[in-house]
Amino acid sequence: MIDYLSKLPIELIHKIMEHLSMCDILTSLSIVNKRLHSVAINYHRFQLDFKYVKKCQDFNYFCRRSLLLSFQIVSVKLMNQHDAAMPLKIHRFFSDVKITKNTFPILNSLSISHINHNLWKSIKGHIRQIKSLISISIYLSTTLPYNPACQLTVDILRDLLYWSSTLKNVYLEADDRLVDISRFNLRREQISSIEHLTLRYITINIQHLYLIVPNLRSFDSKIASVHHIQDTYLYSFQHLQQLSIHVNRFHMLTIEQLLYPMIKLNQLVITGNQMYNDICDGIAWERILTNIISFKFMFSFEENHDLIQLDSFRSSFWLEQNHWYVQYDYSKIGKFSLLYSIPYFMSTYPWFRMKGSIVSESTGQQPILFSNINRLIVDYQRPINNELRNRFTNIEELILEDNGKSFDMLINDIVPYIDMLFINSFTINQCFSEFDEDNFVQFIMSIPHLRSITIPIDLLRLSLNNCWRKIKRLKILPRRQIWSARFMEKGLTSNEVDMLCSLFRSMEQISFHVDTMPYLLEFLTKMPKTLSTIVIEHMINGLSTDITASTTYKCIQSFACSHRVFYKFHENELAIVWI
Repeated sequence: MIDYLSKLPIELIHKIMEHLSMCDILTSLSIVNKRLHSVAINYHRFQLDFKYVKKCQDFNYFCRRSLLLSFQIVSVKLMNQHDAAMPLKIHRFFSDVKITKNTFPILNSLSISHINHNLWKSIKGHIRQIKSLISISIYLSTTLPYNPACQLTVDILRDLLYWSSTLKNVYLEADDRLVDISRFNLRREQISSIEHLTLRYITINIQHLYLIVPNLRSFDSKIASVHHIQDTYLYSFQHLQQLSIHVNRFHMLTIEQLLYPMIKLNQLVITGNQMYNDICDGIAWERILTNIISFKFMFSFEENHDLIQLDSFRSSFWLEQNHWYVQYDYSKIGKFSLLYSIPYFMSTYPWFRMKGSIVSESTGQQPILFSNINRLIVDYQRPINNELRNRFTNIEELILEDNGKSFDMLINDIVPYIDMLFINSFTINQCFSEFDEDNFVQFIMSIPHLRSITIPIDLLRLSLNNCWRKIKRLKILPRRQIWSARFMEKGLTSNEVDMLCSLFRSMEQISFHVDTMPYLLEFLTKMPKTLSTIVIEHMINGLSTDITASTTYKCIQSFACSHRVFYKFHENELAIVWI
C-alpha cells in the first residue's frame, strides 16, 4: 500500500494539522509511520481540545503530554456544555499541570465552560500565569440562580477587562435568561486594552463602556435602553469595525445617533424587540449604512394594526448596490410582526407569537428557510403555523412538552414536515398525562441518528426491550404520577438495571434522580465500558428524595476503593462521578 500522506511536503502536513486537535494528532496521525511521528512531535502549533476526551485515564494522559509539549501549544479548550464532568476536568487540569510563567510560553487562546464562583476563584490565579494569552472564552454555569449569575458575570468581566495589556479578545456567555449588569460599575483607574468584546445573553450599558474600552474593534451584546443620547457624541467607539447589538424599544433616531460616531463601522447586526414603526424606513437606513459592507437585522413589532410597506427597501441601494433583501411576516390574530434580513441569520424564531394566518412579503426571490434554527419545542398550547413548518430545515433537537395532545401534534403536524435524519436529541419532559406508549416507542426507534435522550423512567421501562446502542447521553426523569399504578417500584429493578447496562452499549453520560436507581452499586459494577460520567440528583422540585446524599456518598466511596473514579458532591446535593 502506497502511503501518499507521508510524501506530502511538511508545510502541507502542518496545514492539515491546523484543523486537528492535539489529541487526534498524537493518537492517530503520529502513529501512521516514522516520518509523520517525527513531524507531529516537532509540530509547534498544537491545539489542545478536551471536548472528546471522556475517560479520566485518557484525560490524565493528555495532561501529562501537554506538560511535555507545553512550549508547542497555542490553544487549550476545556469546553463542552453537554459534559457534566467538565468542572472536574478543569479543576484537574489546572491542579495537575501547574502553569507557571515558564510553561506554555506561546499559549494565546483559552476556552473554559461550566464556570461558577468557586471554580473561577480556584483557577484564575493559574490563568494569570499565562503571559502570552491573547484570547479567552468563558461560558458560565447554567445552574446558577439569577442574582449570583449577575454578580459572577460582573466579577469575571472586571477581572478580564483589566487582565493584562496582551489580552485583546474576550468572550463571556451566560445562559439564555439574559443576565442584566447594566447598573453595575465596571470602571477602574486604567483603560482596558480589550479590542474584541462579546457578551452573549448579557445586558450592559453601552455608554458606560465608552470610557472603559475606547479601542474596541468589535462588540457584541444586548444593550440597555439608551437615554440622553447626545452623550454618545462625547465618547464613541471611533475604532469600532464590527457591531452586533440586541435592543428594545428603539426609535430610528436613537439608532442613528448611536451609530453616527462609529466612523469605521463596516459590519452591523441589530436585533430589536418591540421596535417603533419608524424603523421600517429603508430610505432613512440608507443614510446610516453608507459605509456598511454587511448588514443583518431582525425587528419585532407589537400590536401592529397596519401592514408595513416594503417599497422603501426596493431602491437600487438595497437591491442592486448591496444585494440586501428583507422579509416581512405579519400575524393577523396576534397583531405581531417581524421584519428581518434574508437569508435568515438568527438561531431562534418566535413562531409561538405567529397565531392564525400569516401575511408574508419579501423583496427577494429566494425561499425563506430557517437553516440556523436547530431546536424545536413542541407544545399543543403553542401550535406552529402551517406556513412556517416548511422553513425548519435543520432541526437537530426536539423537546416535547407535557400532554398527549402535544405528542399527537408532534406525530401529525411536525414529523411529516421536518427531516428526521438530522434529529440527534429528544426530550420528553416529566409527563402527567397518558398517550399511546406503543406509538411513542415506535417513534423513538424511528429516529436513526438519535444520540441523546431525556425520558421519564416509565417510558424508559416500556422501551427497554429495544436497541439503544447508539445513545451517548441518557437522562432519566422520575416516574409520572398518573401512571404510578403501572409499576410498583419507584426505581429500576435489578433486572432492569441489567438490561439498561447491556442495551446502552455506547452510553458516555447518564443522569438520574437517585430514587430511580436504588441498585446503584449494581449499576456501577455492570455499567457499560464506554460510560465516563454519572450525574446523580438528590432533590426533586426542591424536596429531598427517599435515598439521601450520604447513602449515595458511601456507595460511591465503596466503589471507588477498587476502581479508578473521581467524584464530587455539590452544595445542592448533586453528585458527579467521573470514570
